[in-house]
Amino acid sequence: MSRIPTAIIFGDSWVSMGRKPGYSKIAPVLLGWRGRSMGLGGTGFVAEGPNGRKPYASRIPELLAAGADVLVLQGSGNDAPFEADEVEAAADQFLRQVSGHFQQVYMIGVPWAGKGRQTLHLTNAAYERAAEANGALFVPAENWLDRSHMKKDDPWHPSHRGHLRMARKVAAGIRRAKHQAAATV
Repeated sequence: MSRIPTAIIFGDSWVSMGRKPGYSKIAPVLLGWRGRSMGLGGTGFVAEGPNGRKPYASRIPELLAAGADVLVLQGSGNDAPFEADEVEAAADQFLRQVSGHFQQVYMIGVPWAGKGRQTLHLTNAAYERAAEANGALFVPAENWLDRSHMKKDDPWHPSHRGHLRMARKVAAGIRRAKHQAAATV
């Protein structure tokens, strides 16, 4: 009998939010994994959140101490307003520090950004380059969600319907990335 992998879904408020289970709770179940979530609103690889919340790198010690087999790293729409070179450098540095601690790292692109929506494709391209440079499997997510998947009173965060769609897309994207990686070996 094989051991069930443990995955950490790491990211911003999309990972931590919701009274109903969000995508970060549902996607691991769809993949047959045990899942844990580590999200902090307003943050990203570059973005700092409210009340002194620091970018993703500040949480690396907590992430590594949590111990898991798989890391699913969510790109953040909070990074979309920043220059792509700055985002890529921060994501690259983060991945260099954590990649050797997990059997596999998946980088999920950003499907939606409130601010910076016009430059989201540049942010996702930066994430993809950083992932490829560090052996992480990139899962493109652009156009997974649209305005109809966002909360009516909050255009920056998914509704429950959006979280369900995101969970299915994340699980399918990870399966596809895993399959493509196995085919190239």
